[in-house]
Amino acid sequence: MKFYIVIVFFVFALHLQAQTWKDVTNEYIINPSFELYDTCPNGISALGDYQINYCIGWTTPTFATSDYFNSCNTSGIVDVPLNQLGWQFAYDGDGYLGFGLGDNSTWYEYIQSKLVKKLSTNTKYKFSMRISRADEMGSISHQNIGAHFSQNNMQNYTTTAPYNLTPIVLNSTGFITDTLNWVLVSGEFTAQGGEEYLTIGWFGDDYMNDFTVSQNIYIDSITNDTFYIAQSYYYVDSLKLYALENDVENFNIYTFSPNGDGVNDFLNFSIYELKELDFTVYNRWGNVVFNSTNTQLKWDGKNNDGKPLSAGTYYYILKATTQENSIVTKHNFLTIFY
Repeated sequence: MKFYIVIVFFVFALHLQAQTWKDVTNEYIINPSFELYDTCPNGISALGDYQINYCIGWTTPTFATSDYFNSCNTSGIVDVPLNQLGWQFAYDGDGYLGFGLGDNSTWYEYIQSKLVKKLSTNTKYKFSMRISRADEMGSISHQNIGAHFSQNNMQNYTTTAPYNLTPIVLNSTGFITDTLNWVLVSGEFTAQGGEEYLTIGWFGDDYMNDFTVSQNIYIDSITNDTFYIAQSYYYVDSLKLYALENDVENFNIYTFSPNGDGVNDFLNFSIYELKELDFTVYNRWGNVVFNSTNTQLKWDGKNNDGKPLSAGTYYYILKATTQENSIVTKHNFLTIFY
């Protein structure tokens, strides 16, 4: 009795790189959940008394007065959860930062930090943060809350005006009106390289086109007129940064097309920065048709004699040693088509 192996596969868009999102938050961002402080905050920031500077690694990049809240304060002014601007538990730990938008379209608060190291060129990152609307400050809410990674320091202590730019990450969930929960704001981007400053705040193009009246609406008991306070305030917590890395441990490639069309023409092992590599390909009869120990290998589907292998199904065994001395072994069927 003979046994036949029938392999059925569907090819949509093949990506011949084993990639994974690696949490690199602490490699890049100082104090990302705002727990660490050199002095416990004792009040709302004021000109000349920027309480945010007590939060290690963080400051305000403009003349405006961003704030620091931590449960180490028990006065109810900048405490967590109860403080002068509302009631909110921290998403992580015991602290969070806050920034406000004034009622004359010229007062914009931001928070900023210098990264531990610069972002890498052409590396894809994913950034996220948690935002919550403070319930005791103003009547309006906004949607264009974001985060910007820049190569240059954006500090300007002579102004409270907004930054006229499109941030790297911009909220896409609509107006952030939730005062009970923490809203996730996140986005993916590819770094130019050299970005070393992170700035968070409002990045709309026009204040008057980016607000909705969401809370604290008042009615005059005599005239019955409705009015509101054109201010808003947001808490920020739990910053996260991930880098998309090539990880040989996730190598599960089962098909590729070395036909010279510029798409999926190689199995590129150089991207994994391996210490050692042993890659062997067998035909259906168990004969070795290709082998290499070159850690910079970009295999184009040719055999050991440099001739293209015929279209069909093969079997490979991959043995690799990573820079961390982890031993990785992978084996699977590999279908070549042209």
